[in-house]
Amino acid sequence: MLFPPAAAAQKQPKLHILILHSYNHGYIWTHKISEGMEVVLNHHFPAAEIHTEYMDTKRIKGPEHLSNLHRLYQHKYRRFKFAAILVSDDDALNFMLRHQPELWPHTPVIFCGINNYAAAGMQGKDDFTGVLEDVSIQETLNTALTLHPRARRLYVVNDSSAVGQALHAQVLEAVPHLSRPLELVFLENLKIEEIEKEAAQIPRDSLMLFLIFFRDKAGRVFSYDESFRSIQSRTRVPIYSLWDMYLGQGIVGGMLTNGYAQGELAAQIAVRILKGEEPSAIKVVRESPNRFMFDYPQMQRFGITPAQLPPGSFILNRPYSFYDQNKKLIWGVLVFIAFQGMVIVVLMVNINTRRRTEKAFRESEDKYRLLVNQVPAVVFKADLDWSFECFNDKIEKITGYPKEDFNSQRLTWLDLIFPEDVEPTRNLFAEALRGNHSYVTEHRIRKKNGEVCWIQAWIQIICDRAGQVDYISGVFFDISARKKLEEQLAQSQKMEAVGLLAGGMAHDFNNLLTAIMGYSEIMMLEIPEHDPLRGHVQEIMKAAENGAALTNKLLAFSRKQILQPRVIDLNLVVRDMEKMLRRLLGEDIDLVTHGAPESGLVKADPGQVEHILMNLAVNARDAMPQGGMLTIETADVYLDDAYAQNHVGVSPGPHVMVAVTDNGMGMEAETLSHIFEPFFTTKENGKGTGLGLAMVYGIVKQSGGHIWVYSEPGQGTTFKVYFPRVAAGPAPEAPPPRELPQAAGGVETVLLVEDDGALRELISKALRKYGYQVREATNGDEALAICEKEEGPIHLLLTDVVMPQMSGRELAGRVAHLCPAIKVLYMSGYTTNTIVHHGVLDAGINFIQKPVKVLGLLQRVRQVLDGDGSS
Repeated sequence: MLFPPAAAAQKQPKLHILILHSYNHGYIWTHKISEGMEVVLNHHFPAAEIHTEYMDTKRIKGPEHLSNLHRLYQHKYRRFKFAAILVSDDDALNFMLRHQPELWPHTPVIFCGINNYAAAGMQGKDDFTGVLEDVSIQETLNTALTLHPRARRLYVVNDSSAVGQALHAQVLEAVPHLSRPLELVFLENLKIEEIEKEAAQIPRDSLMLFLIFFRDKAGRVFSYDESFRSIQSRTRVPIYSLWDMYLGQGIVGGMLTNGYAQGELAAQIAVRILKGEEPSAIKVVRESPNRFMFDYPQMQRFGITPAQLPPGSFILNRPYSFYDQNKKLIWGVLVFIAFQGMVIVVLMVNINTRRRTEKAFRESEDKYRLLVNQVPAVVFKADLDWSFECFNDKIEKITGYPKEDFNSQRLTWLDLIFPEDVEPTRNLFAEALRGNHSYVTEHRIRKKNGEVCWIQAWIQIICDRAGQVDYISGVFFDISARKKLEEQLAQSQKMEAVGLLAGGMAHDFNNLLTAIMGYSEIMMLEIPEHDPLRGHVQEIMKAAENGAALTNKLLAFSRKQILQPRVIDLNLVVRDMEKMLRRLLGEDIDLVTHGAPESGLVKADPGQVEHILMNLAVNARDAMPQGGMLTIETADVYLDDAYAQNHVGVSPGPHVMVAVTDNGMGMEAETLSHIFEPFFTTKENGKGTGLGLAMVYGIVKQSGGHIWVYSEPGQGTTFKVYFPRVAAGPAPEAPPPRELPQAAGGVETVLLVEDDGALRELISKALRKYGYQVREATNGDEALAICEKEEGPIHLLLTDVVMPQMSGRELAGRVAHLCPAIKVLYMSGYTTNTIVHHGVLDAGINFIQKPVKVLGLLQRVRQVLDGDGSS
């Protein structure tokens, strides 16, 4: 047995972990918590799959939003079994307390960042444990009073959210325990303009405690930096806070809560649980991993020295001394002065070594350049205006411009980007500059030959010690091929969705059309030949038949028609249709056929292949109003992996192709993107239904094939249809159906099961009119009850296939136990059921497809009763 450890590892179920955040993606506090969680989890379980969800409850409020989230998660994760669920902040915890027993029963839940923790509400929740966000208000304010001995007032900026109300109460609880009294002023439940006005008037002998302000009295929602910067820029007094996300933004500091540490500690608890500990045995951590942290520029602004800070405080943006900044240089100079004589001697003695080193350096540089040029992307270094300082050779292949254009700075990257993509790119750059100085984005460029190229950019912004942008480096990947595949996938998914809708509509119309056609037939049998009403009934019948043709086209597009495939030679199908196609096209269009010698065989319904060729030929004729040439050719082709990767839904392997090409007016790209959609047509009103190519598309897909179209305005159009090649010989021709009488009556007993009342009444009347004894049932239970009570034999079960409670196939199996000699005839207008699979009828099944005329149904009933099951 080769590699047994790997084989054993493959059998272990994959570990899935869910991280659920109360707030939105991009919120720095949430980002830090996620980062802390993922670092710990990835270290202990590198193969685990981590799913992250953002409830966005800061910006979207109310029970309707929470109800929508519940339905979303119920649908999205219905097949997932999570090993653990980590939640951050109160809204996510409350959501899990309410819905965890239903969505993910008995799954451990580990929480962090919790402000309003109610121990009583956790009674009986043995699966829950975690870390509380215990903010240090008293320690922060006492430290601020020590650093600002003249402070007499404290202004508290806060909002009226649930978290804000909890913080309000904690401030009131902390103030009596401070080292000296403070006059307390709350700036909350106000519009942001009102707070800005108050902030500008705060006396200098005051302090500000900035808690949270995400929603003002007017209901406007702000990001953490928007509200803080707006207020901070208008006040002259020191600002303290409780969270490290404000550090470096304008606060002096404080005993700060760290989101990363919260997430890290919660993940460590999750690791203990995943390794076997019970959640109920792990106590809730009530003390946050807080730390004294301060910003050096704000300390300088308010005259605070590092010596005044509490021991162990972290100082952000603290400058280095001259020695720290130049330590290596100072020691280098000293060493140089002390040993300059020795160095000169060594250099003179080793001049040859130096030359060899220079040669090795040049060789190393050449190797590095060769290596970088092998990267399938543009590797670059650029200035702030996006003019390139250096780059590799791939820039010519991706852009089409010579390197000299970029070397001379006649051309910058901004010159190539689509104008509408420039502003989003600049916004991402600005956002990255405020964050971690890196980002990934996608945009379009215009190549030298005019082609559009999609670029994925991985950018790193390099800043100097003063925080100013020094240069930009990164990589540009050409992702045009991936974008093309994404467009194909989106189009394929749209066609699937429209197909489902079309199939469902056709199914419902079939019952209506059967009733209309049936009653029309009965009326025509009872109305005399010369009665004027007979003509009206004939028009009703004609309209119903047109409706049936329309539903058949919809079923073809949605791949829900019934096929009778057999092994055929496409050359023979084309040859048999050639004469008819010539008459159809007219004398002004030349028809040329090229059949591949000894081409392979395919398994398809020959009648449907004829429909494909006829529809494509009619479209080609309409595209050549002044005449032209239509070419139909067949060929054996092999679709390789490269073709399959660039064409969604294609399986590589041997195929037989039939191509239909005209030299007509052609189509532009916008028209090409819609041609297979039902009811889409470029013809005038009344000259086309827009279902021809939709039907072609459905037949090809249902037959396991693939269709592709190539066209340009003024250059004609080519449709290529590919069918998988098979090895079996062609199937023998089916015998022609034998003639049946116009009406076939009888005296047998028929059990009719149909849930549509109007259709059931029509069929019952028709059967009784021609002598049959009819027993009616609306569902399977009623039918079984009739079988148990019936004293005489029941000769035929005539049942719909798709019914509530019990399908026709299940009913037939149960009826067979009660009436072993009974025969069964199924009827349906929809192929997604238990007797038809992938559009192909199961063997040995008696079936009639809706819509059906009354006489046709009577003939089929007679066939089945007489033992002739052929369609």
